[in-house]
Amino acid sequence: MWEFITGIVLKIPDMWEGRTKTKVNVTELHYDLFTDDSDSALVFIIIDPSRYYAKIEFAHSGKAATIKTIRLNIDKNLDLEASHFKPFKLEHGDYRLETVTFSVDKNKAIKEGTFKLTAITSFDKKIKIKGRFPVREVSPSP
Repeated sequence: MWEFITGIVLKIPDMWEGRTKTKVNVTELHYDLFTDDSDSALVFIIIDPSRYYAKIEFAHSGKAATIKTIRLNIDKNLDLEASHFKPFKLEHGDYRLETVTFSVDKNKAIKEGTFKLTAITSFDKKIKIKGRFPVREVSPSP
């Protein structure tokens, strides 16, 4: 019996060694609405005129993982999936900053409140972060 317990305890460090860990941080998140300025001679074509704009940092250690999709929940009632998102692979020691947009109907958009962002890996592991928005990127002081 003690041999069995000792064997399990001695294997714990080996089990943790192969563990994959991905940290996610939202550095910027806000709602944008681009409208037509009828006085302008220029015409801009914007794919997502009503959208949430986010900058998301990923830091990864352990076995390689692929982020296959990112979802955003606003105030626990508005669920969105990243628009035009391309999955990407993270290797051990990788740091990556992704700019992501989430299309939203302008009548359903919420300009400030709470959010929950979920990054989903190819192993269907959900990496979540919660907070309040808008979050604006802070420029370093000179």
